[in-house]
Order: sequence, then structure tokens, then C-alpha cells
Amino acid sequence: MNTYINFRTGEYPVLKKHIINRGKGFKDYALVYNSQKPAVAASQKLREVTPILIGDKYFKQYVVVDKSTKQIEEVYNNKLQEIKKAFIEASIKPRVGVQLISVDKIIYVDGGRSNKDDFKETWENMADDETTIVKDADNNFQNDLTKDDLYAIYQAILVNGKALYARKWELENIVNSAKTAEDVEAIQVSF
Repeated sequence: MNTYINFRTGEYPVLKKHIINRGKGFKDYALVYNSQKPAVAASQKLREVTPILIGDKYFKQYVVVDKSTKQIEEVYNNKLQEIKKAFIEASIKPRVGVQLISVDKIIYVDGGRSNKDDFKETWENMADDETTIVKDADNNFQNDLTKDDLYAIYQAILVNGKALYARKWELENIVNSAKTAEDVEAIQVSF
């Protein structure tokens, strides 16, 4: 089965059907080619890690880890669950700072997915000369925001969401690249 990597964000592995379902095309994705697997002893196993770029192609990359006990796999799985939980908590109601264009000040908004969609819908339906009121993350009303202000808020929420995913994938790659349970346990999860 062919896998791809998003070379802008580091997301890996990505299946072709998922790229197609996202509807954005393949411009940010590269096919990951198979590579020679290293030899392993009976007490070891291979763990696939982030692909390596050689020339203009990505190749699968592996590390050799000790097979030992189930406990090591539990440590890996527990750390991946910790990352997932921290990601969800960070993305539920992220606080996003935005430099407003019309009033030259910074406000903070809740950057969750539903809020992003609300800002996008309002911005898309506003006339160029229209203003609106927005409630910020501290429950204060911000008056007379322009269409450009709403667009700036929408873009800031998008950038914040992409940064959260990039950090999640980075942490997952660090865990998957670790060679020992101690290395995994030492990984600090933060968003």
C-alpha cells in the first residue's frame, strides 16, 4: 500500500484515499518509497520512523529496538495517548491573539473549530463597508470590526490549528523514533 508524507507539516503516514477525501490535491504530498530494512537479531524488532529525504525522494526509515516485554509497547502507547489527550485539550478552546486592522489593537479569541467556522461564515457574508460586533475570549464585546478584521481573526485561527497539528505530529515522530522505553518516558509533551 502506498503511503505519502505531507512535506510541509511532516504528517506521516498519509494514505492516497485520505488525500483525495481532503480535496486539496497532492501538491503538498510526496510518495514514500520502500527502502532496505536493516537486519535485526531475534531479540530486536524494527520500528518505522519519519521518512528520510534523499535527493528529491522520500524513503522509509527504520530504527532497531529491543523486543523485550509488552511493557515497552505499553510505554510507547501510553505516551502516544498522552500526546493525543494534550492535543485535544489544546485544541478545544485555544486562545488566539489577533492584531486587528481597523482599530490597531490585539484581541484574543477562542480559536476552536466551531468559532473558526462562525468567523468564516460571517466574514464571507459581510459587505465591504459593513461592521460587526464580536465577543472575545474574555467575554468582552469588540465593536465596529470590519470584514478585514474578521478575515484576520479567521486566518489566525487557521494558523493556530495548523501549528497544533504540526506539534502533535512532531511529538508522535519523536516517540516513534525513540529506541528505549526510558527515551519515550523522557519526552515532555507540551503544546
